[in-house]
Amino acid sequence: MQKRIMISQNEFQKLRQFKQFTNVSEMNKHINAHCKNSSLNRNERQFLRLLSQYSTFEAHTGVSWRKVSELANELELSERSISRYTAKLVDMGVLQIVETYSLTKSRRAKQGANIYVILQCESIKCEKKLRDDNKASLIKTQKQSNTSKAIRKPEPTIQQLDESYVPNHIPKDFVTALKPYYNADMIFKLWGKVLLAATKTGIHDILGMLNTIISTFKGCVFYKKSNRIKKDFVGYVYSAFVRVMGEQKRREVNNLPSWLEVSA
Repeated sequence: MQKRIMISQNEFQKLRQFKQFTNVSEMNKHINAHCKNSSLNRNERQFLRLLSQYSTFEAHTGVSWRKVSELANELELSERSISRYTAKLVDMGVLQIVETYSLTKSRRAKQGANIYVILQCESIKCEKKLRDDNKASLIKTQKQSNTSKAIRKPEPTIQQLDESYVPNHIPKDFVTALKPYYNADMIFKLWGKVLLAATKTGIHDILGMLNTIISTFKGCVFYKKSNRIKKDFVGYVYSAFVRVMGEQKRREVNNLPSWLEVSA
């Protein structure tokens, strides 16, 4: 859509509102892209590049305010050719024309030179949008990944497992007695010491001795809390289990029925 503004010869600051580019380098990139269009002939490309030469002011990069006659003289072409090139570039979306008017002494509006606005190349705009979209998508993916990592709790180590993870073959009374002091891993190891002590002493009825075993463990805990145990606690508990089970085994042997005793 063609625009019209009221402007005087010294009101160049009004060109700022039509600025399309942040700097000359960006404008030249779009000019080069426009010139690659095979629909443009050599003269039309020269016309576009001439406009870019008048559009290098930082305040209004990509915008120039020139008379048709001046442009025609510069290119050694007719004014009709300049008008024809302008119309074609407008139709192609390369240029935008802003008609200008000024007031005469009689307060009448008089048409002045056109403002030529070089527009951004759609192909570059699409490429930039694609890059921006890809960048935004990458940032979003990274944020989601970081959020997932932040939300996902780390897998607990064996030292962090509580008594609910103790294998079912370990008596519940034994687990209950030990859970105030130890995790699942330590409870499992101490039950292993019970089994090892039973094998060493020849005790077969471990469950029948469970109360004695638990009581023995509690006694070991008391000595540990009293700082009376200087060596490895697990080793100390194992020795205690061996001791009480050895005593139980001797009592069983001493209380054998008479018919099992060996005659002299």
